[in-house]
Amino acid sequence: MSLLQVKDLTASYVIGRHKVRVLDEVTFDLKPSEKMAVVGESGSGKSSLALILARLNNKALIVERGEVLYKGLNLLNLKESELTKFRGVDIAVILQNPSTALNPLYPIGDQISEALRAHGYSRNEAFREALKLLERVGLSEPAKAYRKYPHQLSGGQKQRVAIAIAIALKPKLLIADEPTSALDVSTQAQIIALLKKLVEEDGTSMIFITHDIGVAYDISDKILVMFNGNVVEVGLTKEVVKKPLHPYTKHLISSAILNPAENRLLEVTPENTRSNNGLKNKLVVGCPYVFRCPYKVEGLCNVSKPGNFLIDGRIVSCHLYGGRK
Repeated sequence: MSLLQVKDLTASYVIGRHKVRVLDEVTFDLKPSEKMAVVGESGSGKSSLALILARLNNKALIVERGEVLYKGLNLLNLKESELTKFRGVDIAVILQNPSTALNPLYPIGDQISEALRAHGYSRNEAFREALKLLERVGLSEPAKAYRKYPHQLSGGQKQRVAIAIAIALKPKLLIADEPTSALDVSTQAQIIALLKKLVEEDGTSMIFITHDIGVAYDISDKILVMFNGNVVEVGLTKEVVKKPLHPYTKHLISSAILNPAENRLLEVTPENTRSNNGLKNKLVVGCPYVFRCPYKVEGLCNVSKPGNFLIDGRIVSCHLYGGRK
């Protein structure tokens, strides 16, 4: 049984008279305890997807159609007051910039305690649990760290605090929106290892948003590849990396550098995968990748959007696989 099912999710940014499509019929499911990476370059719709899943999208980001089913309940139909009981307990979010998640006016320990007290913990219970959480996320001397303000912490320490707040109530689903992109390489590796450890210990499902296929390879069981608001490939991480099917996924993988000593993929930046034709986010009638694809078929790819084809247990949206099983 799926913990989360997203069906035909379509959304646009609407500013004045202008409308820009950012998600186009996005469909996937996530099982309990499964870790899925959402991979794509800047502007692919990854962060917009994360905001909608967490119901944190502002009024400019409009869901036009589709469903987001959490244990069968459509979150898109819930009022803000109804969402309160889900946030933290069922679904929690880690943002790219931890500074935006922390209040500069309060000690970090109080901010963790506040999240706990909002869900029934007494003051003493919240204090003790906050200390345990600070220790669990790797902050030394939790009692001293409890009283520190955000400005007294490094970027990596702030992200650890944000993670502590997110996991405080042991959510069933954790949505991490590029939580390591603002950190240096060594700190990034530490945060990834920490997240892997925590979600495995708690049996938490995770959606990890990233532009870096190397990070996705390290942290996920399954990869969902996005391009220009469309899902182009979904499959088990090792299978997708070993044998990518969609031309865009092939481009992502070929742009990565494999470190044979560590048997892992190194960072892939958006600049590695973006062509110079200036057509990113261009609305097209056919395949969203048609302007970059070296395998495009004129009269087909430029006039008809491909369906989702099941190939060896993997989903790929490409005309090259039409009719194959």
